[in-house]
Amino acid sequence: MCGIVGYVGPRDATTIIYDGLKRLEYRGYDSAGLAVIGNGSLQIRRAWKQACKIDSDYQNCLSAKKLTYAEALAQLYPIEWDGQKKLAVRNPTLNIALVGHPYCLYDNYINHDLIAQLRQLGVCVHTSEMVSLEEAQTGIDLTTGQTRWFYENWMSGAAGSYLMDPKIDGVISVMAFTCGPDSVMVDTISRRAHALKRPFMNLVLDEHGSSAGMITRLEAFVDMLNRQRAAQAAAGEIVMPTDLLIGLVADGRRSQTPAVTALTQRELELLQLLAVGQTSETIAQQLSISQFTVRTHIRNMLSKLGVHSRLEAVAMALRQGLIRPPE
Repeated sequence: MCGIVGYVGPRDATTIIYDGLKRLEYRGYDSAGLAVIGNGSLQIRRAWKQACKIDSDYQNCLSAKKLTYAEALAQLYPIEWDGQKKLAVRNPTLNIALVGHPYCLYDNYINHDLIAQLRQLGVCVHTSEMVSLEEAQTGIDLTTGQTRWFYENWMSGAAGSYLMDPKIDGVISVMAFTCGPDSVMVDTISRRAHALKRPFMNLVLDEHGSSAGMITRLEAFVDMLNRQRAAQAAAGEIVMPTDLLIGLVADGRRSQTPAVTALTQRELELLQLLAVGQTSETIAQQLSISQFTVRTHIRNMLSKLGVHSRLEAVAMALRQGLIRPPE
């Protein structure tokens, strides 16, 4: 059951041998060692599998348990990282994603304790490292379309993933003033967020920024999201990108959908317009009826379908084939 990997050549042997050891993991070895001859001496590195196990546990804390870097280390090493346990937000009203490099998100001096400030505003904070590699790649496909920088998972990948997540109410990007690549990525992310009609704000950190200015912008962003949610709830509507809607419908097809009371032709017409992202105002203009009449039709339609929001109504209608999928 022994496996040996060797390499002789001009390239860096360490990376090649590590890759070879990974390929032998299926043999189920208990430990591994690495010996490299360089500069006339023998260097021995051990415990490869143990290191892989520790890294796997660490990554799981980040993406599966949704912990920040410090919180993940506190869970794995409670003695060394005492005092860094996750701070629970009581009854969070919003879910906001923070995307950026670790030196921007976790330098509390330069960012004026950004994460703590948001939590004090009743926000459940989601950060870049909580996005898995697979989710980040999907996010990159949505935003920039290709990986241009090796650290793009933190920016384009995380932002794209959160923009497609219906549980996230808004996205905030955090970047350093002098970072050119981030400027390009944030501009692309901003355009994509605008196209998806998703709340997005960019914070630029520099030596001239004040905590008062930062807190004012955070409070305004949170207040805007709370007002938007309250208005949507009052109107019985939820603004949702078409891509998200199609994904929700695909997931819902796995479950049984109850039969519904027959809808009128006008109600089906309204459902079709809702499926492509139309609001009450634009529907009223397109059908030459009042907004009050639109809301009446929608209220009757929700009652017949036995749902509580426009999003649920459209998803159910698509699952039952009552309307055409949006293009």
